[in-house]
Amino acid sequence: MKKIYSYSMQDTPSKRQQVNHFLCFIYICMTIFIVANTNAVAKSGFGFQSEANAIRLEVNTSETGNILDCAVTEVLMEGQVYVDDVLTEEGFSYHWTGPASFESTQKDIVVSVPGWYRFTARDANGLATSKEYIVYGPGFPGDYAGPDLVMYSSDTSLKLQGKAYNFYHVSWEASDGGNIVSGANTYTPTVDAPGTYTISLTSPAGCTMQDEMVVTYEVIVPLEAKIGLTGSSTLECNGPGSGLVGRATVNGEYKFEGISYSWTGPDNFSATSQEIHAQVPGEYILTVTDTTTGHSASASQTVYPPIYPKGSAGPDKQLTCTSPSVQLEGNMERGVHLIWLANEGGHIVSGARTPTPVVDAPGTYILIMDNSINGCRLQDTVVVTREESPALTATGGKLYCASGSVQLTASSDKEDLNYSWTGPDGYTSNEQNPTVTVAGDYTVTVTNPETGCIATRTVVVTPESTELLVERYLIDFNDEKKGLISTINTELGPIAVTGRKRNQGYPIFFAPENHAAIFDSQAPTGDDADLYTKDWGNVLIVNKDLSDVPDDNEWGGELILDFSAIGPVFMESIKVLDIDEYEDESWVYLYDGEDNEIQRFKLKALGNNSQQTLSLGNTMGVMKMKVVLDGRRDPWRLSGSGAIDDIRFYKQEVVASPCQNVLQQEAIQAIAYPTTFSDKATVQFTLQQAGNYTVNLYDMQGTLVKQLKAGTAMANEQVKVDVQGESLREGVYIARIVSDSASESLKLILKH
Repeated sequence: MKKIYSYSMQDTPSKRQQVNHFLCFIYICMTIFIVANTNAVAKSGFGFQSEANAIRLEVNTSETGNILDCAVTEVLMEGQVYVDDVLTEEGFSYHWTGPASFESTQKDIVVSVPGWYRFTARDANGLATSKEYIVYGPGFPGDYAGPDLVMYSSDTSLKLQGKAYNFYHVSWEASDGGNIVSGANTYTPTVDAPGTYTISLTSPAGCTMQDEMVVTYEVIVPLEAKIGLTGSSTLECNGPGSGLVGRATVNGEYKFEGISYSWTGPDNFSATSQEIHAQVPGEYILTVTDTTTGHSASASQTVYPPIYPKGSAGPDKQLTCTSPSVQLEGNMERGVHLIWLANEGGHIVSGARTPTPVVDAPGTYILIMDNSINGCRLQDTVVVTREESPALTATGGKLYCASGSVQLTASSDKEDLNYSWTGPDGYTSNEQNPTVTVAGDYTVTVTNPETGCIATRTVVVTPESTELLVERYLIDFNDEKKGLISTINTELGPIAVTGRKRNQGYPIFFAPENHAAIFDSQAPTGDDADLYTKDWGNVLIVNKDLSDVPDDNEWGGELILDFSAIGPVFMESIKVLDIDEYEDESWVYLYDGEDNEIQRFKLKALGNNSQQTLSLGNTMGVMKMKVVLDGRRDPWRLSGSGAIDDIRFYKQEVVASPCQNVLQQEAIQAIAYPTTFSDKATVQFTLQQAGNYTVNLYDMQGTLVKQLKAGTAMANEQVKVDVQGESLREGVYIARIVSDSASESLKLILKH
């Protein structure tokens, strides 16, 4: 809008008096201000040297000041030339230029128009220097009321932008609907309505100047923020995230130019791009800003967590003595892909891809459920246990030449069990503690009539004079030719060898053929460099195919050695090669003649070419050994390579010697019970004649383990010595009683 200026003067002092009064006020109150303007207000200027003299220009306005208003309508500017800092008026010509085509050749000028003025001085040689100086006044460099402003419909108020270049009394007036909220006597009052606003400035000399500005009103159409989805608002487990696109609309029309975007979200998420990919569930807030008007708007979008399959593996199960298999009870919603995996000795008979598979071994069973739409996976597990058979202890004894009989004993932690004994020469008895007269092995079987579970133990009745024979054997495969094998011949007789090859993929099943094969670990074939050793020689593997070229099966399997033709035997140890880190479900199982599991040992997953010797605890009564090679690189990739070697076992038997004479045989009468024990056994003896005795415990190598007791006994005094099993390793031990006149040996079997 065009600015309107008006001036009013009091009709009292003369104009020169008013100027003088004003200048007096300026001099008293603004001395520093005038000096600063006089000496530093020049926008540009330079000096020069003439005949080795330094020339400097100054502009002096100290008489009138440099501000034009209603009281000061003219400004006197005196041009000054200094030569070597001495004011000089001779030898120079002058030239002034300024606004409105102003031009003058006088040294001192009087001007009435505000703006920039240039003062130039030229010496006799034509060398010139210039200096610029500003005169303030209405309209330059701005107007008193400030610029016209726009009040938008979203604004509640705004500040005006008045200004001046001197000390004035300020007042504002509103018209045409305007309204001043506060600050009417300041240069920047607050207003809250469109209209015309007039500023009045009264100088100390009493003159008044006015200027006006206009506030107009403009309706701003609301800016809206919108969030679009390039996919689903629900995250996928294996996806890139939910795509969110920010947009701004005005009156329903998209606006793209001059829009900035700001995103915030969960986990301190922030972004300034128009499109984002949300990886974390939660609320995402978009703020769009119109950079032209500064107006903003916000919108939000919730990103939901992935939808996992719904289902469970069902309750834990128990295998009973009457039910050797059980059906699991998994359940899930429709459209879910599933598979069961068996761990920790478990075995799936059928239905690995159904909710209700049949299993026949204790272990942990994992149900993996995949959402076919978004790739989300859920896992749940059940544990299958086996009902425990009754705990059973039994003792045999020694037949003495004098008595010719001994009482067998059997006991259990459960009551109301049925006892059944069998022994040499077709002996049978249903008594719990029968008396027998024939030396040999006696087997007791207890049956729980409620559950059908049974337990068996074998005890030995030995003649008074006996000898314990132990023979050790080693299977190292070095005499066998490379390729498929089904039998190992030993000094005791044949041992059947079976290799069960697990096929690739699911459901898990084994090839029906025998895949056991001899492999030379010092000259690996195929891709089996991980089976290389420097000194093991031949080892036993599960072959990948039925050719005589050894090739280790990578998907796992079982190696089974059947000792039925020579057993039962005591198992000492086995060497195992190449159990990889992910083949951590590899075990050695030992079974009796009824295929009941006696003991199990887990193999260590030590990595490629790893070698380990596994102690089998001198486990007795073994008729079959199974080595399971099992593991998974991930839930969908089977694994289980490896090899076995140096299987050590032994046989032992008690050989009876006939009674020589009753007196000699009865010098020491001794018995141990139970002969097979887990925590404690008792050695009981009497001496025919009073004297000293010692009781020592030896292992099967004849090494003294500890002295159990030493002392003196009266004739026929009953002496009892306890053998504590907690600190002893499993195996066979000999308790030897030595007196002054005789000795006696008793066999003890420790099984934890």
